[in-house]
Amino acid sequence: MLVSERLPPYIVARPEPRNLKHTDEAGMSGFDERKQKEEGRYKHDQELMFKARNRGNKLFGLWIAEKLGLAGEAAQNYAKDVVMADFDAPGDDDVFDKVRPDLAAKSITIEDDILAKHLEKCRAEALQQIKAE
Repeated sequence: MLVSERLPPYIVARPEPRNLKHTDEAGMSGFDERKQKEEGRYKHDQELMFKARNRGNKLFGLWIAEKLGLAGEAAQNYAKDVVMADFDAPGDDDVFDKVRPDLAAKSITIEDDILAKHLEKCRAEALQQIKAE
C-alpha cells in the first residue's frame, strides 16, 4: 500500500526530495551563473559611471578654465586638477572647493547652484558621450 493511499484525501504526501541544483557542463548552477552575470553587469555599470564622472569633471574643469581665461595646455592642466580634486573626498564639495578660490582670485562670481547645475550637465553630457562610444 502506498503512502498516499493511506492518507486522507485532503492531505497530500510530500514528494520525494529532488536535487534542485542543476548544473551545466561547466559545473555552475543556474543561480551561480545568474549571480556571476549580475556581478559582471554591476562591475561594468560602476566602471561606466566612474568614467562618466571623471569625464564630466574634466568638461566642468574646461568650462571653469574658459571662465578663468585659460586656453590650450593650461586649460587641459586645470581640468586635470579638477578631476584629481574629486578624489579628495566623497561628494562634489571637493570639486567646488577647488574652483571657488580660483574664481574668486580672478574676481569671477558664479553662484553655487549654477556651479552645481553645470557640473551635473557636464556629467550627463559625458555619460552620453561614453555610451555613444
